[in-house]
Amino acid sequence: MLALKQNPDWAKLIKARTIEESVPRVIEIHESRAGGGLVHTKHYDGGSLVTFDILLKDDFLGGAFATLEENNAMKIHDFNKGDLVIFISHKYHTVQKISKGQRATFILELWEGEERKCPHRCTLMHGSCDFSKSDILMEKMIAPGMPGDE
Repeated sequence: MLALKQNPDWAKLIKARTIEESVPRVIEIHESRAGGGLVHTKHYDGGSLVTFDILLKDDFLGGAFATLEENNAMKIHDFNKGDLVIFISHKYHTVQKISKGQRATFILELWEGEERKCPHRCTLMHGSCDFSKSDILMEKMIAPGMPGDE
């Protein structure tokens, strides 16, 4: 959290919201195997303010974490087992396809809405959410592999 407070550019990006007022929106473990990844170069964690990723398994090939930079180039970041990457949630990021093994990552996203306990990436900032586990089954039928494929 200290890095967020000390970097004035990040304060501008989150529009002077304080990190202390942010609460968990998403807490997940993403597991991907050979062929998996998050290959969309313009993926971002919409609705959240700050994303924390911790690599839990590093017995895989491929699966590099990368961000789209201002010069339109993808920057690959060193990300080893136990490492923590913190970034502004609206930054475009990707995980290259895994060619061998299994990759597991702990994900925490903070936002300025109420702390959520519903079993999905809630977009309702305040009030009760009526999303159910059966809704997740429907989502998986419509978009196989989601959520969970990085």
